[in-house]
Amino acid sequence: MEQSLHLKSIKCCNLPTALHIASDAGFKGVEIADYMLYEFFDAGFNVNDLKTLLQQNQLSAQCINDVLGCESMAYGNRMAAVKQMNFFSDIAHEIGCDTIQVCPLCELEGLPQQQIIKSTAYNIRQLADIAGQKNIRLQIETVAWSPINSLSKGIMLLDEIQRDNVGITIDFWHLWATGGTTPDEIALFDKKKMGNIHFCDGIRPENGEKWNENIQRGFLPGDGDIPLKEWAAAVKATGYDRPWSIELISTKYWQCDSYDVAKQLYEGMEKYVSDM
Repeated sequence: MEQSLHLKSIKCCNLPTALHIASDAGFKGVEIADYMLYEFFDAGFNVNDLKTLLQQNQLSAQCINDVLGCESMAYGNRMAAVKQMNFFSDIAHEIGCDTIQVCPLCELEGLPQQQIIKSTAYNIRQLADIAGQKNIRLQIETVAWSPINSLSKGIMLLDEIQRDNVGITIDFWHLWATGGTTPDEIALFDKKKMGNIHFCDGIRPENGEKWNENIQRGFLPGDGDIPLKEWAAAVKATGYDRPWSIELISTKYWQCDSYDVAKQLYEGMEKYVSDM
């Protein structure tokens, strides 16, 4: 079992610093946030520099996050997603990363559910075919405030996409926060259709409160309301053997010592997954 750090958890670091911190904290892999890549390359570095940094820190790249808004049927948005997927696929292939995350969001909200599924599947199918040319798989995050916000809806989307290189991210907070997914459902889910695990803690919005990740998932493991032991046990029951990636989104913790935060995240997740 490989513990990975989602680099968004230490958002205020540049990419080389984030990789160094992840390695020192004990992680063996990382999920790389898109803005860190763009800033790194915009500064004049290239993919070989990134490969060197990963090797120096003895880290594997487990995922590149994210291609956002991939549900949009607007031509310009679809072409932007295609361009981004080509870019990420080239990078992923060069650094030995086998997964890219896509996130359908809210542009189709209000339409019939089946239309949302069909339109989103049409776009992701195209992105999956691009990634598949480099032997890369996609993982779909079922975002809590989007129309596709549960494991059951994610499975409907997979069935419509009909591609073997697409799975569902098991993000504890997104799936738990809506109340639309249970640990029992996860325990019965085919591990071959799972993306990476996003291990995280958090709370649900109060009645009438808007979704705000910085508030509702800004918790170290054990400090929120998610029954982490139950959710971790459900994942283990599937026989899942891919990376467990811990993710923290918190304006508070982004302003703390990033090394201390990374170490707390490593130790916090280890309590629940170290027996794997």
